[in-house]
Amino acid sequence: MTTDQPYFYARYGHDRIETRGVNSHSFGHKIGREPGAIPDGVFAEWAWNGSQLTVKNDRYGLFQLYYCSYKNEIYLSTSIRRMLELGAPRDFDYDALAVFLRLGLFIGDDTPFKHIKSLPPDVSFLWEKGDLALGGHYPASKPVDISENNAIDQFIALFRQSMQRRLPGDKKFILPLSGGKDSRQILLELHHLGHDPECAITLRPYPPY
Repeated sequence: MTTDQPYFYARYGHDRIETRGVNSHSFGHKIGREPGAIPDGVFAEWAWNGSQLTVKNDRYGLFQLYYCSYKNEIYLSTSIRRMLELGAPRDFDYDALAVFLRLGLFIGDDTPFKHIKSLPPDVSFLWEKGDLALGGHYPASKPVDISENNAIDQFIALFRQSMQRRLPGDKKFILPLSGGKDSRQILLELHHLGHDPECAITLRPYPPY
């Protein structure tokens, strides 16, 4: 069994609740912890208070956390394999698999399994006595009528702002480089902000790329 993946499981029956796993856990990098601040960053977390299970994540749903609400049971984990080991139903979602074979990715909250889903962004999640109330908010993009040069300048300014909010606390860090533009921009922005990594690492790509 995969023992290094935190999880939570609960089952309601005969007016009592059986639980296993970790009652509360937080993943990722959460910012905006000040009182009254809206949490931001890339994170997911759950909390069980003995009668209610609540789950929160970031506004874009970037940190992937899976759940399975089946009959009177609830499963939570970052690992689908872990959930299957715990007994989550294994029914395939053939529509989702067909999309994956066509596009190479799953869309929305789909996974290969019918009853296992990915959390929607900015989730509203409450499980109590076997019932799940779930909602989410997918961000909507709005067109902006600006010139190409202004768009470039704004992208640089917003990217720099984001980097300033997530600077490493320890200068002894290593930065992975994928070979694409995103990781190179992160490296150059870190240099601009005076936070050079000790070194950068990359890997030879796997065939056939």
